[in-house]
Amino acid sequence: MIILPYTSRFGRKINLIVSSWAILGVIILIVMVSDLNTRYVGMFLLGVLFIQKIVAYILATEIAPFRHQIIVATALLSFDNITFPLSSIYFKFISNQWITIGYIAIGYTFILAIASFFCPESPRFLVDNGNYKEARVVINKMSAMNNSGLCERSWKFTDDEKLIKDSDKIEGSK
Repeated sequence: MIILPYTSRFGRKINLIVSSWAILGVIILIVMVSDLNTRYVGMFLLGVLFIQKIVAYILATEIAPFRHQIIVATALLSFDNITFPLSSIYFKFISNQWITIGYIAIGYTFILAIASFFCPESPRFLVDNGNYKEARVVINKMSAMNNSGLCERSWKFTDDEKLIKDSDKIEGSK
């Protein structure tokens, strides 16, 4: 949580990509190395890299259509929290070999790390940083995916309009 305010100025997408690949590396380290102290360090790093789950949650809820944000948020939290009961069932009834879960985690995390490249940057982040052109592109893609029929609309942002008016004043004074 301490890291997020400092890294959020680079964007939510880059945070997601970097943390996803870092988590993959740490899980591989935990599974492949037999030294117990190295595994402890790996588990600590997984806790530090919890930023990935927070960023994924923020990005998913910002990108989801307003009417589906509650469903998306609930699904993300549910899938995250179901890990513990499923692990308990696995260890109780299937096997006591944790390495199998480690390999499953590597595969699952690899898929998520690849998918992070295809996730768009948050339009809210883009607008907050004055990148209105890219925000319009992302919003139009989201609109097309949601079949909202708003793709043809020319998106205008309050600050964007202010910038246009200010530039008109500057050009008018010349």
